[in-house]
Amino acid sequence: MLKSKFCDGKSREERMPGWPMDGVPVKRQAGMIYWYSWGAHTFDIRVMRQALGLPEEHPADKWFMAEKPDACGSFSAVMSQLQEALGDRSFHDAMAEHDRLMDPDSDAPS
Repeated sequence: MLKSKFCDGKSREERMPGWPMDGVPVKRQAGMIYWYSWGAHTFDIRVMRQALGLPEEHPADKWFMAEKPDACGSFSAVMSQLQEALGDRSFHDAMAEHDRLMDPDSDAPS
């Protein structure tokens, strides 16, 4: 069971079609650098990268600080990196690992 939910009413997705992972779009959280949503779940992209064996930081994370910000290009770069790192693994499994890393003391099944 996945534990990463957003129901605090404070988080909101950016308006975008998203990037489908396991048939559910991944979207950036508005005003956040590292937080994304996947359906009813939120995740920290740095922890997701850790779960997939990637470096935690990506140059596209701070796209908004560039001289010519490119929201779409940076989003595609981040999602392409995740998609490639997933390989044949499901995003659900990666999200379960993300949740385990976020709460290592939890003994709940994933």
